[in-house]
Amino acid sequence: MDSMVMLVDDDVDFRTLVGEALAADGIQSLQAGSGEECLQNVRNGFRGVILLDITMTGMDGWETLDIMAKEGLTSGNSICMLTSRETPPKKAEHLEPFVSGYIIKSGSFSTIVDKVREYLELMGLPTSQTRAD
Repeated sequence: MDSMVMLVDDDVDFRTLVGEALAADGIQSLQAGSGEECLQNVRNGFRGVILLDITMTGMDGWETLDIMAKEGLTSGNSICMLTSRETPPKKAEHLEPFVSGYIIKSGSFSTIVDKVREYLELMGLPTSQTRAD
């Protein structure tokens, strides 16, 4: 089954650890190391939950989301911003309608998995995937 969660973060260690936590819970994820890679995946048809880091080198999460919104690529996606701050910056207020929620990166991986499961359920997508042997 195709991935229904895309994890977008330029920190490979964070992506790996969260990807492993999701996999341990039966959730397959697609990983993207940049905003550009995220856009390519969405333009190629990815639909599902997108965990989008706000602070990335190059194109940050807000710039990525702004392009997605302008190109009509937010439909069919639940976009959750990953942040190390408690409050989002004011510069992003115009993008709030496209944001499903925020996850604090310093929280536990189980909290991230629980939030992903919640967003999958809200979208009517399977919350676990069985693997064929």
